[in-house]
Amino acid sequence: MVKQRTNNGTAVTITKRSLKHSGSSAQAGPSVTKTRGRKSNVGAESGYGGFDRASSKTSKKSNSRFNKFEREQEARLQEAMELINGESGVVNVWVSEMKNIALSVMKKMDEKLNHENNCIKNLKLEFEKYQSVTTETLDHLAKIHTHSQRFRRELDNELKRIYTTDETELNESLEHFIKDQRQVRKSLVKSNKEIHDMSALKRMLSEV
Repeated sequence: MVKQRTNNGTAVTITKRSLKHSGSSAQAGPSVTKTRGRKSNVGAESGYGGFDRASSKTSKKSNSRFNKFEREQEARLQEAMELINGESGVVNVWVSEMKNIALSVMKKMDEKLNHENNCIKNLKLEFEKYQSVTTETLDHLAKIHTHSQRFRRELDNELKRIYTTDETELNESLEHFIKDQRQVRKSLVKSNKEIHDMSALKRMLSEV
């Protein structure tokens, strides 16, 4: 049952009845009950047809708007999916940026490892050189110490020899000097005796 107001202001009530026939079913036209004013069945049927046409137009507009809205939503969804999962989408851009960052970090780590390995190699070479120089220096110091000890022993021996030789020569020279002094003294004493011997002078005078 549907209440509808007609063009002349009369309110009518529309009732649908179902009629059954043998082997088929059919829908009878609406019966119109006049509540106020005057309206014929033909006018009611005309009003019901206008309502169907208006309802059909409204339904078509609604369907058209819904289809348009659905298409717009599908387009937006497709655009969003393209922005997210497309070649230039957010996900691919993010994945690409993460890959680039990871590659850059790995490259820097490799460069740092290579630099550290080179530094370690250089340090090993320098340490080996230092060990070699230190070993050579210690060998030279040991040789110098050995030579210095030998030179000191030789110097001590030479000083002892020189001291002993000088002392012997000095003693010998002193003995020779003493002997010479004794000889000179004896000669002087003898000469002095001869000079002061009066007996010889007396003999010479007596002979005269």
